[in-house]
Amino acid sequence: MAGYVQKICGTQAIASGADTVTVSGLGLAEAPAQVLVTVRKVTGGLNLFATVRSDSITTDGFTADLSGTTDAATYQLDYLAIL
Repeated sequence: MAGYVQKICGTQAIASGADTVTVSGLGLAEAPAQVLVTVRKVTGGLNLFATVRSDSITTDGFTADLSGTTDAATYQLDYLAIL
């Protein structure tokens, strides 16, 4: 779709004890120009943020580093990839 911005969004579960998150299997037509992420938590969970590794962004997905290690498997990474 030349001339149009495509937005692909999703959610990736984050394992307990993780300090990185990999999103894969996206199968995009091209690598995203931007990937925006946020970490979701349950009440009382740690306040974590994620930073996308710019050199990891491909048509298949990306990797994000967390600001700390998760203490439970209740965290999720929400992402928005902009093509």
